Amino acid sequence: MQEASQAFIHLDRLTRNLRLLQDLAGPRPLWPCVKANAYGHGLELIVRHLESLGIDTVCVAHVSEAVLLREVGIGATILVLSAPPPEACETIVAHRLEPVVGSREVLEALSQASAQLAQPVSVHLKVDTGMGRIGLLPQQMPDLVARATALEGIQVRGLMSHFPLADEPESAISQKQIETFERVCAETAEAAIPFRHMANSAAIFDWPESRFDAVRPGIAMYGLRPSPAIATHVLPNLNRFLIGRHGSLFSRRCLLGLGCLMAIRFLRTGHP
Repeated sequence: MQEASQAFIHLDRLTRNLRLLQDLAGPRPLWPCVKANAYGHGLELIVRHLESLGIDTVCVAHVSEAVLLREVGIGATILVLSAPPPEACETIVAHRLEPVVGSREVLEALSQASAQLAQPVSVHLKVDTGMGRIGLLPQQMPDLVARATALEGIQVRGLMSHFPLADEPESAISQKQIETFERVCAETAEAAIPFRHMANSAAIFDWPESRFDAVRPGIAMYGLRPSPAIATHVLPNLNRFLIGRHGSLFSRRCLLGLGCLMAIRFLRTGHP
C-alpha cells in the first residue's frame, strides 16, 4: 500500500535564514514577504513564527491575504504590495492595513474611508523607477507626496520602489533605479517620510546601497537563491525549510493559473 506523502516545515531553519539576512541588513528592519500563502509554506504558521521572533511588519500581495491574517488575530503591521482598487479602501482602513499607493485616485478614496471610519491610515507611496508596473513616474512624485501629506486621515509612512532585475549583479538598469530613487527621496525630503525601502532578496545580497531604511526579503528567507547569477558567501548557508519524504517540495517552477487585471500602464519607449 502506498503511504501518504508528508511535508515537514522546520521553523528553526527559517529562523537561521532570517538571522543571515538580518546580518546583511544591519540595523534596518526586515519586512518579510509572505504573499501567496507564504510562498506555499502556510501563511498563518509563518507569520506567527515571524511575530515570535520580534518581526513587526510583513508584506502581502493582496487585501484578501491581509484580511485573513487580521481574522486569525495577527497584530503585525501589514503592507499590501499590489495596487488596491478604490472600492477596497474602506476594508483597508477598517483592518488597519498599510497599502502601497501609486495614484491620486486611491489616495482620495483612502482619505474618504478614513473620515467615514474616524480612523487614520498609513500609506507607502510608490515611485516607478523602472519596473513599469505600479507607481507614478519620478517627476510626478513630489506632487503626490505633497497631496498625501495634505489629505486628512493620511499618514505617509513609506516611500518605496521595486526592482525588475536586481538578480543581475551588474545591471545598469538597477543602478539607474537606485540613483533615481535617491533623487526622488532628496526631492521629497521635507515630508520627513520615516521609511524609504526598495531592496528585495536579490538586492539585499548584491545591491547594498539599495537597503535604505528597511528591506523586504522574499524568496531568500525560504532558503532559495533569487537567481543562479547571485554570488555571495551567505547563499550556501541558507536552508530550505519545507522538506518532504523525498527531499524539498518547493521549487521556483511557475504554475499556470488565473489572475485578474491589476492595472494598465502607458509608458514611453525606452522606459525608464
